[in-house]
Amino acid sequence: MSVPIPPAPSLKRQPDNPVHGDLGLVNRLLHEVTTAPTSRRAMQAACEALTREFGFLNAGFLTPADEGGDLLISAIDGAYASIIQAAGRRIPRHSGLIGRAATTRRRVVSNDTASEPGFSQLPGMDIRSQATFPLLVEGTLLGILSVTSDQVGAFPAPTVDLLELVSERLALLLDRARLVDSLRAELEERRRAELEARRSVSLLNAALNSTADGLLIIDTHGKVAGFNQEFQRLWRLPDDIVATSDDNRLLEHALRQLKDPEAFLARVRELYATPGAVSFDVVEFSDGRVVERYSQPQMLDGAIVGRVWSFRDVTARRQAEEGRRRAEQQLSRAQKLEALGTLAGGVAHDFNNLLGAILGNVELIQQEAAGPASAATAEQVEEIRKACRRARDLIHQILTFAQQREGRREVILIEPIIEEALRLLRASLPASIEIRPGIATAGTPVFADPGQIHQVLMNLATNAAHAMAPRGGTLSIATELLSLRGTWNESAAPRTLPAGDYLLLTLADTGHGMEEAILQKIFDPFFTTKPPGEGTGLGLAVVDGIVRDLQGGILVQSEPGCGTSFRLFLPVAPRSAVDPAPCPPPVRRGAGERILVVDDEPPLARVAKGLLLRLGYQPVCVETPEQALALLEGDGPFDLLLTDLNMPRMTGLDLAAAIRGRGMQLPILLMTGFASHAALSKKGAAGVDLVVEKPFDSASLAASVSAALVSRQPTEPSGTA
Repeated sequence: MSVPIPPAPSLKRQPDNPVHGDLGLVNRLLHEVTTAPTSRRAMQAACEALTREFGFLNAGFLTPADEGGDLLISAIDGAYASIIQAAGRRIPRHSGLIGRAATTRRRVVSNDTASEPGFSQLPGMDIRSQATFPLLVEGTLLGILSVTSDQVGAFPAPTVDLLELVSERLALLLDRARLVDSLRAELEERRRAELEARRSVSLLNAALNSTADGLLIIDTHGKVAGFNQEFQRLWRLPDDIVATSDDNRLLEHALRQLKDPEAFLARVRELYATPGAVSFDVVEFSDGRVVERYSQPQMLDGAIVGRVWSFRDVTARRQAEEGRRRAEQQLSRAQKLEALGTLAGGVAHDFNNLLGAILGNVELIQQEAAGPASAATAEQVEEIRKACRRARDLIHQILTFAQQREGRREVILIEPIIEEALRLLRASLPASIEIRPGIATAGTPVFADPGQIHQVLMNLATNAAHAMAPRGGTLSIATELLSLRGTWNESAAPRTLPAGDYLLLTLADTGHGMEEAILQKIFDPFFTTKPPGEGTGLGLAVVDGIVRDLQGGILVQSEPGCGTSFRLFLPVAPRSAVDPAPCPPPVRRGAGERILVVDDEPPLARVAKGLLLRLGYQPVCVETPEQALALLEGDGPFDLLLTDLNMPRMTGLDLAAAIRGRGMQLPILLMTGFASHAALSKKGAAGVDLVVEKPFDSASLAASVSAALVSRQPTEPSGTA
């Protein structure tokens, strides 16, 4: 409650008063000071009025910093205000005219500061006259009023008398706080009946004057005394609960929204048992929101009159922190993938060349073998060929995972791939592991690479088998169709997934399970819990990379002793996109076309030559690009150039560019065991028509050669330009 200030007595014009012309200005000054909302603003208003109305150079108020200590500049206005403020607010109590006024408690006036012993002023100032007045109330020094002028003799006696009158009135105004306290003490006895109302007002003010957090005020009996609008919004209180003020319904409504209502109540009971305690914790809502809860007792006159609960929604901040943590994990993962990509790219070319020689020779053996004598080995040769193809696909998958290649995506049905994986698993897993399929989808299409899906299944199943060793257990593989619409809990599906239809593929085991610390790292490349020599740390990283690349998601649930469940969410492709599997085109045989083969690896050149001969072509093999250029310029026309990409001194791209530079228009087919995106992006500019990947079999080679032959129709002889 504010207590009115006694009005300032009006200064009446007196005929014998030599300064009566200034009385109107003084009255306006006192009116401005009286109507100021605070003592500091009143002092500032007085300073501004003194400089504006009376034309003083500067006017300032100084108040004691402490009993008998220095003085602080509390308000100032005028020409030198910025200079004085820049020098600091504290002035020694015994310094200059101001110090003398504070010490003697009498006015000190100098109409010629140059004659004052020890008078000093700051650089840039030119004070010629100064008057200082102590502000006294009942013998207590409340402050000092100081006014200055740049004129000598600026303070004649009438002006000093007028200023002293002003200072006396200002002292009364600055004593307002003491007067309010005195009046409040006199009213205390009559206000005992209002004590409970004052307490309620105090609690209400605590809510109204707080931040935009949700605030709940509880009295000493545990009853709700009030809450603000943010609390109502945060806890989504319906209007009927707000209107009825039913504490039990409010609490029940709040608890239904929490992940752990028991923990919430436990903290409340703990604080009821210790009323003076301060508490801070984090509350998680079932819908994913995160709220910081802060609670402290509300005090009045040293007594606890209630408790204030503050709730701050930090969901956005937590999401940002989680996003930063995920970004750091992704950066670490990207760095590891870069290392893996460099390693994979370094060995892919040589490894594919080795596989090319093996696969090509196996096909040649199969084509040459005939009759009953060879029937005994036909099956073994076919197994070698299948193994080579699987090795080729594995290299492709590693390069895809390391972001060196793009996956061969197409609209597929996942059920046949699962059935094939189950057949392999039944043959390879120990008898102590029971496999329980639960395929609840039929003909559900997804857009994926079949080899990658097969790899995902085998990697997860292998990890599950390792987790159940040596006692065995149950491996469950199931699918179902899932539709995500609106909002969903993160335990049901990753929040990063867009709404839509998903094929949910679940692999669950009854193994030893994992702790939370392990779960946080399982998708990191090279992280493994297996003993040295038993794991690469790439299995789950590959799974995660493949699923993410398919715009899907993974949820993992695991507890020590309770097994592990992997749930993979794969976007469903439109059913209209599923076409009947096309029949493979027949292998086109050659008609004696001359093909120049360039490969610095003789075993691969011999394989290519053998396959081309059996396809009806006339191959000519050389080991260097220089030899190829010489033949093209001097040994008659060729119908096709089949060249390796990576060769010493001159690459296949360089050879193609040199041929085009000589005006030759024969088709160019580029062979590569491994090539980066950057290298292959230059094939068009170099004049390469098609690319065939090593290792290749007769079917892929035949298709590539046939396509290359029809890709370019020469307009002139393809030999010498």
